[in-house]
Amino acid sequence: MGKSMDSIINILLVEDNPADAYMAREALANSGKISFEITQVERLAEALALLELEKRRFAAVLLDLALPDEQGINSLLRIRAAAPDMPVIILSGLDDEEISIKAVHQGAQDYLIKGENSMAILPHTVRYAIERQHVESELKEARRRAEDATRLKDKFLSVVAHDLQSPLTSVSTRIKIAAMDTDEPLPLRHARTLQQVLETVEEMSSLMEELISISRIQTGSIIPQPRFFDAAFAAMSVKDRLAHAAAKKGVAIANDIPPHMRLYADLNLFSEALFNVVSNAIKFSNPGGTIHIFAPREEPGVLAVRDKGVGMDAAALAKLFRHEEKFTTTGTAGEKGTGLGMPLAQDIMQAHHGTIRAESRPGSGSVFYLALPEVKPQILIVDDDRMTRIMLKGLLESLGADILDAENGEMALALLENGLPHLMIIDAMMPVMDGFELLERLRKNPKTQLIPTMVITANSNIAAREKAFSLGADDFITKPILLEELIPRVRRFVV
Repeated sequence: MGKSMDSIINILLVEDNPADAYMAREALANSGKISFEITQVERLAEALALLELEKRRFAAVLLDLALPDEQGINSLLRIRAAAPDMPVIILSGLDDEEISIKAVHQGAQDYLIKGENSMAILPHTVRYAIERQHVESELKEARRRAEDATRLKDKFLSVVAHDLQSPLTSVSTRIKIAAMDTDEPLPLRHARTLQQVLETVEEMSSLMEELISISRIQTGSIIPQPRFFDAAFAAMSVKDRLAHAAAKKGVAIANDIPPHMRLYADLNLFSEALFNVVSNAIKFSNPGGTIHIFAPREEPGVLAVRDKGVGMDAAALAKLFRHEEKFTTTGTAGEKGTGLGMPLAQDIMQAHHGTIRAESRPGSGSVFYLALPEVKPQILIVDDDRMTRIMLKGLLESLGADILDAENGEMALALLENGLPHLMIIDAMMPVMDGFELLERLRKNPKTQLIPTMVITANSNIAAREKAFSLGADDFITKPILLEELIPRVRRFVV
């Protein structure tokens, strides 16, 4: 959008004060070789109508914040909405630093106080704003092209990896069948060669799996579905999955996570990140060593994995999580890796708005920290009986959750406009909108369909239970509600 020295630049001036409009015109008329053509309107509505009809005609907008039909920053917001890529310069009679900062934060290119001094620099300010907007647009377009190219690359990698995975699995299976043939056993040298081929194929298969996982996360085809879960359970699950590999190497895994430690993440994805870290610790541990999975006391929402293995230097640490620089070293028993386990773990943590970091020294082992954002559970109680709501709040206080309440389904839906709870406890029978209709509305709305729900009712017959579950309820409990029955059921959803 750069202009030659003899160009005409069209400006939309939104100003209702004749004297201020005259000053702006005069300043731009005396700007030297650049010619400015001014179109003036006195109301915001007129400006918006012009932008809708002739948006491309104007190179910039000069905007007064005190107009007959609109006052303040809202004028800027409406202009920006109508023409998001057009530079807007505020001309104001208010020397208010707070308003000027707010205007710039809302997208204004500049904020000038009306007067002779500011009018003197107006031509330069307008030209600078236009050029800066042009540069910003080019940068935005370059970023979009780069993101498109990255998505295309990731999709290509995913397709290639997926297509290679099937034949690799087939080759691996056939080699294993051949190795198990006891009727016509292979000569020892051929058996060794076959074992080496099998190891290579399995390494390639593992590489393909990790490429597919990385691609799916980066392209957004895998979106985390976070829920609360017990960190000790996640650690136990990973420990069980790696028990054979650890025992084979003579390495112990200790799960030191305290019970009922609450984390908020997609359990499957987070477990995969933890699996990669613990697997890496096994790889670099020596026989007789112990790997500890623990929760640092002063770091809520963090799981850590400590080993006393070979460790690594600062240069290796710097490469560990990089996709662009494949980094892998041989384990203490000659194990080989793909070099993608740690980048995949980092992608998973970033998808949860979390982090992964490592501390290590050669000969002293390593500690990996997987940190998730702290999230406090929020439970919404929907019941028309005030005493029941009070009673439920009292019973749930021990869980450390924020408790909200609503008298009926309509009030509950209104509350959901401000944010989604992690669990809803819904009475089946209520006026205005009962629990069954509320459930149906929740499950039909993509925004709310994954909210866990518990239905409570005094009606214990099987038909009510079946109706609740058919409408998508996750649990069903009958009144009178007992503490020893309620708390374990609620813990399923908020730990």
